[in-house]
This record gives sequence, structure tokens and C-alpha cells, in this order.
Amino acid sequence: MTCTAKSLGALIAMLMLAGCMEPAVRVGSKDFAENRILAQMFVLLLEDAGLRVESRIPLGGTSVTFDALRTGSIDLYPEYTGTGLVLLGLPGTPDHDRAFTVVSREFGNVGASVLGRLGFENTYSAIVTEQTAKRLGLESIHDLTEHAPGLRLAVTDDFARRPADGLQPFVNHFGLNFENTEIISLQARGELYNMLLDGRADVIIGFQTDPQIADYQLRVLDAQEEFFPAYDAVPVVARGALVQFPAIGLTLERLTGRLDERRMRDLNAEVIFNGRRPREVAREALLDLGLIAGRPDRYRPSINVAIDPWEAESAMAATILRAARETLPGRNISYREHVTPIASMLNHEARVAVAPSIAQFEISNGRAALRAGIETVAATGSFFAHVLARRDFQGSLATAKTIAAGPLGSPSYKFAKALAAWQNPPPKIISLSDTNAAAAVDAVTDDKADAAVVLATLERPDLVDALHGETGVKLLDADDWWIGAARLALPFLQRARIGGNVYEGMSEPVDVLAMQATVVGPAPPTFIVGRQGPSSYSEDVRPVTDSVVLEFNDNLGPHPDIGPHLPRAAALTPDLRRAEPTLNLQPGHTVLSVGILFYLIWCLWLFLRSGPARGETERD
Repeated sequence: MTCTAKSLGALIAMLMLAGCMEPAVRVGSKDFAENRILAQMFVLLLEDAGLRVESRIPLGGTSVTFDALRTGSIDLYPEYTGTGLVLLGLPGTPDHDRAFTVVSREFGNVGASVLGRLGFENTYSAIVTEQTAKRLGLESIHDLTEHAPGLRLAVTDDFARRPADGLQPFVNHFGLNFENTEIISLQARGELYNMLLDGRADVIIGFQTDPQIADYQLRVLDAQEEFFPAYDAVPVVARGALVQFPAIGLTLERLTGRLDERRMRDLNAEVIFNGRRPREVAREALLDLGLIAGRPDRYRPSINVAIDPWEAESAMAATILRAARETLPGRNISYREHVTPIASMLNHEARVAVAPSIAQFEISNGRAALRAGIETVAATGSFFAHVLARRDFQGSLATAKTIAAGPLGSPSYKFAKALAAWQNPPPKIISLSDTNAAAAVDAVTDDKADAAVVLATLERPDLVDALHGETGVKLLDADDWWIGAARLALPFLQRARIGGNVYEGMSEPVDVLAMQATVVGPAPPTFIVGRQGPSSYSEDVRPVTDSVVLEFNDNLGPHPDIGPHLPRAAALTPDLRRAEPTLNLQPGHTVLSVGILFYLIWCLWLFLRSGPARGETERD
């Protein structure tokens, strides 16, 4: 048989094999995490039902994916009712049942079927930081109207292009005139939240199931006028595919109503924050729901960051969490709340800790000595000594006879003990059961203490609530005792001022003390030989690697240097050793050096020449 005949035979065999191959259900998706997760759920359920499935995940944006369904390139994909109405040129509606009925009827006219709603909605949302909402009194989108000329908006290009429920209809509907609007690509949608946290944007338009909303303590503004249509998630299937594969409908019906908004946020977080594959996350979710059989793989590399429970809600905490996730993609990074964060870290409960710089010191007789076994990975801002007192209290922190502070060992308790050592007579210190402002308010309003100390970042939500004017408390001056020897003994403190417009209940600025907010990690043991030496076999908590320290600092964005009184990580310590030049190349010095060298050689020659002569004379 010739080569040509052999090739022809092989081709015929391949074609026959292809003809005998079982047809596949082609599943597509859009190109963002949530849609890919849902599509992978469809794939896994269909495979579990015994169907052969061909994955085309992801395809692209909404228009690309919808066109692929219409033209027969795919058989099904996840869609949203509001988006379906827009695709068909129909007006949106906030009525969930009506939206589903209309989109089901109209999709039928283009040869597709809409299956049962999956159980959650993913509508657009106007999002701000908690601090912005508190500062401007924002609760609904309508509240933006007054403040929009001084605010910056950021949206995706996909939202900007939507003709019925996009950017232009949005600002027209609410009468908004923003100072500036920045539009970024849909693929870079996560950057919207970076812009919000970094202060490059004041308002963004995100999705209701975005995990960043809960994780970074952001505020979704209420759409009182119901501008955004209902966006219930649904499977959309080509009619021809339902005829060819009757099992599709019954199989996907098992998912109807099983996914709520909270679960979807958690699944999105696994992909967006922890870098896991959508198929892996989808499989785990179906196993949890009991929709497929098998054993879940629960291994998830995780890193805990210890932080004060109330500070976990602050803007600083959101910035640190974001930077840590950018530094270590694919790791499950979360906060472990503890009133003494550094102790939690040293007890192996967390990898690093976020704490005010005073927490890095032991306070004895009013003097500070650095704690052993820790190093500063980064400085991220400031903690302020908020001292609360009743409005009728006359005096300052230095004149208070009884001071309440956080639990024993907490940074605020250390601050109060340091204060007491430099007062004559020293005030009585009371430890509270919590570190939040509400406990401090109760201590002073119930006459348990003249003043109460809360060490916190500015505008922390619990402090905003405590100082809104109705609690009967005020902020006291807190720096009048920090003079002379006290200043030398406690070098990590700095004078600061809280402006009169920071908290609602304040009318005048208040002079206080501040200290650096630091990210702290374990220091290398004294016996360590390199970062991969003996410590690799120790059960002690090990230091953060140099590369992680440097990248984390880069991802934090602009932030202060670590104070000179704190022990900094080796990667952040400049190498002061300077290599001395082996040769001085200045002409004058070179000539002089050569002259001296020749002179020494001449002296040596004279010595050697005269030596034997003296010897001969002596023998004579």
C-alpha cells in the first residue's frame, strides 16, 4: 500500500471515529469570576448526569457570549434577567417576577429558553467607603446629589456603554454632576476597589455580590428610586440543545433557588482573593449543596493577620488586607481578631499582627523597653489616643484621677500605665472588658472613671458613633503630661491634633498623642544561619521573608518609613557597610603613592647593599 493510500485510510478512519463520537453540550460564560463559577457548576452537573460537555469558558463580554448562543457556537451560559432585557432592547424593571416573565417570553422569540432562577441577584450598586458615608451622611444614591460636584466617580467601560441602565442614564436619573468620572476596562474591574481604598475615587459602581464590599467594610448606597433593574441569575439554553439533550433542563433545575447572595460572595472571594480556579470552587459548592457526590478537597493555604477586633472595620485594615492579598495571591488571607494582636501572633495564632507601636514595648515604671522576638514589617499610618470624658468634666487627661483602658496587656492599657507612672499622684487604672469606644463611653457615663482611653485610627466607626453628640461625652486633651523626662522615656509618642471637623460631636481641635500603626512579624532567632538555615527545623514562628516584606511595602502604596525607635525587618534596613576603593584614581594621590613606593624600595636596596659590607669589616 502506498503512503498516499495509507494517509487516506487513516483520514477515513478518523472521520468515522468522529462521526461515532457522542455529541457534547457546549457551555460558555462571560469573562468575570462569578459568571465563570456558575458556568462551571453547569458543566459539573451535566457531567455528573452522564452528558459529554465541551467547556468554552470564558468567551468574553455580554454581547460576545449572547451572540455565541444565538449563532449556535454554544448551547448555554449563565445570564441575568436585567441584562437579558437590555440585550433584547426592552426596558428594565425592579419587579423580579415581571423581569423573569418578560425575559423568558422574549428569549423564546430568539430560540432560547430561560430556566429557573438560581436564587440570588447581582445588580449594580453605588459603593462608598464607610468613612465617606459617615462624613457626608450618605445612605441612598439620592443623598449623592448635594455632594457629587466634589466627588470622583469610577466605573467600568461595560457600565459606561449600557444605554438603558448605564452611566449616562444613571447620572441623568439622579441628577448627579460628579467632579470627575474615570472609566476603566471591565477586565480590570477589581481596580475600582483599589481606587476607592486609595482615595483616587469617592464613589464606584460595582456588583452587589462583589466580595470586596463585606471584606473591606464598604457601604452600598440604597437605590431608593429603584433605578437598577432586577438582575436575577438564570441559565439560558438554546432551544435546539434542549431538544437534542433533554436531560439539560432536569439537571440544571436542581440548582434552582439554591444559591443565595452570601454564598455567591463567598465563592467569588475564593476566586478573586484567593486565586483558586473557578471549576475547583464550583465543585466545592456543589458538594456542600449535596448536588454531586464526592469528597471535597478542603486544603486552602491560609494566613491569619492578628488585629484588634474593632480596628478590623477601619479603612487602614482594608488597605493592609488588600496589600497582603496582592503580595501573596492564591493564599486565603483573613483577620484574626484579638485584643493583644502581637501576643496572638507569638502564640502561633497569626502570621503577622497589626498594632500601635506601643504594643512593641514593655512598659515598666513609665519607661519603655522593646519586646524581644519581633520586628516591624511596615508602618501604615497612625493610632491616636482618643481620651473620652463626660462633657461636664473640667480638665485634661493629666488631671484625671481614675482612667479606664482596654483589657490587661492591650495597647490602650499600656498607654494608661505609662501615663500613671509620670503623674503625681498617679491615677487609678481600670481595665475594661473590651477595646471599643462603647465600653469607654459606659465607663465615664456610669462614673466608673474620669476618663477612658481608646487607641484607634481616625474615624473608626465605633468612635464615630461614640462622639456623635448624643452620648454626652467629649474628647480630652491628652498630651499635657508628655513633657521632659516622659518624652525621653516614651520616644514612640508624637504630638498630634484631631481637627474639629473629624467627629460630629466636636467643635474645636483637640491636642492628643499619636503613634505609628505597624505591621509586626516574628524576628529571626539569634542562632539563625540565613533564612533557610537551622530555623527551618524550629517550631518557633519564623520571620516574614525579605521578598515578601519588600513586595508588601510596595503594594501598600505611599506610607511612612518605620520610626527609628522600632526594630525593622532586615529587608528594610539599609546596608551601611561601604566597600573601600582598592585604588585611588586621583592623579596627585597616585603620583605621591608611586613616589613613596620607590623611596621604600630604594631604602631596602641600600640596607641590603650595606649589610654584607659591614659583615666583611667585622670579620677582618
